[in-house]
Amino acid sequence: MHRSWALILLGLAACAGAATTQVPPPSDTHDQLRRLAGSALLDPQGAPMLRVLTEDIGPRIPGTEPCARAERYVADRMREAGMTNVHLEEVQLPERWEPGDVWLELLSPEEHRLSPVQMMWTGAAESSVVTLRRVSIDAPLDASVKGQVLVTERGPLTDNMSIRFRKVIDFFERGRAAGARGVLLLGKGKHPLSVSVVDPSRPAAVMPMPVLLLGGQDSETVERLLPKGGVKARFMARPRLPGPGVAHNVVGEVPGRVPGEVVILGAHLDSVAGSPGAFDDGAGVVTTLEVARLIRSSGPTRRTLRVVAFTGEEMGMLGSKAYVRQHREELGAVTAMVQIDGVAQVWTDWMVFGRKDVQAGLQRALSPLGTASGIPRVEPLGHLFLAFSDHAPFALEGIPTTFAFKREDVLGPEPKIHTPEDAFAGIAPALLASSTATHAVLVRQLLDFDAPLAPRLSSDEVRAWVDRERFQPDAWMLDRGDLLGAR
Repeated sequence: MHRSWALILLGLAACAGAATTQVPPPSDTHDQLRRLAGSALLDPQGAPMLRVLTEDIGPRIPGTEPCARAERYVADRMREAGMTNVHLEEVQLPERWEPGDVWLELLSPEEHRLSPVQMMWTGAAESSVVTLRRVSIDAPLDASVKGQVLVTERGPLTDNMSIRFRKVIDFFERGRAAGARGVLLLGKGKHPLSVSVVDPSRPAAVMPMPVLLLGGQDSETVERLLPKGGVKARFMARPRLPGPGVAHNVVGEVPGRVPGEVVILGAHLDSVAGSPGAFDDGAGVVTTLEVARLIRSSGPTRRTLRVVAFTGEEMGMLGSKAYVRQHREELGAVTAMVQIDGVAQVWTDWMVFGRKDVQAGLQRALSPLGTASGIPRVEPLGHLFLAFSDHAPFALEGIPTTFAFKREDVLGPEPKIHTPEDAFAGIAPALLASSTATHAVLVRQLLDFDAPLAPRLSSDEVRAWVDRERFQPDAWMLDRGDLLGAR
């Protein structure tokens, strides 16, 4: 038995008799949760679905035929799992971006043909000879950079991610305003896209200046030549911009006994260009499908479980924003929103974004797992992550939200998200099964609690919470207009 499986079952077996500040669940509930987790661990069915999404279908850019295939596939799997009210909800795409021809050739002091990748949502440039100029991402830029390509590094994700994103976007905008021809981002990873963890998802805001990404040996070659000065290059970028389009959120339900009470379980179906999106977030989608299947077979629940496979998360959470707009009159029924975004790992924390009331409720919901499950903490963490997945539009509506993460993936070794290496082969089926078991226990608890996970905040309370947690929404993802004061 895989260690993560054993830990979850050990936690479920031990917690009933453990000394704890949490109130243990009734014995019949505990037995039900143990059977639920056991089914997830001993009869896992998520890996074959993930293989289809990542290998048979591949990268899932909203508005493309592969993404439409993925939408239909997920809807079919929902029906097979016995879910009801399965349907697709239209999401308008104000712009679409698809990769096109791109190349970069060093001319002097040495000749090299490099293999760049273009960052999504950046613009075109016809073939021209340019000078490469090394600059710091924090450096002031003036007219002296006009006509040049600015070379810099993304840097490690060791500080506030929101601040890091803003630094990168600000650098791009300052370079464009100063007349730079483009930006070349260098990375240490095997593939150029390994630098695109800071990919600026800019819906309907294609930046005119192209940004190219280099990794591996190509990046080392440029680094070696830059100190010699006078590095000349020829480059070209021709992304495709098909214009507006349509994609879909995929929705299905497991009905509960009490009308008008809903728990939403979400993940995003789309991926970035060039990435199969196994960890980010195909694994999350198949986990939601597995959780729904397991909960439906475990007996009636108090509340309705609504599973949503969101589109357009990588474009700035277009699908979840659209869902909130389209269902605003129904949001009063939502007692909790659990987002799954990157799950095939052993976690260290659950985020509640600074809401201590959610922290207390979540600790109670997770208590049957015990401290042996490998998920020892519910972490308040506010400003660090609020705007980086589909929970954010719900959180800004005052709805209690959470998701699990591994701190080291952000503050230490980085995952291979947004790269061709984020493939099915990199997912451990045992960890996928253990994350399914953990989420199944959590969601079942949230569906059956007598009271909601935590109260819904009013608009004024949301504003106070945002200010208290020092969350500064990025204009290209969330802005003050998303605080939805009409409620």
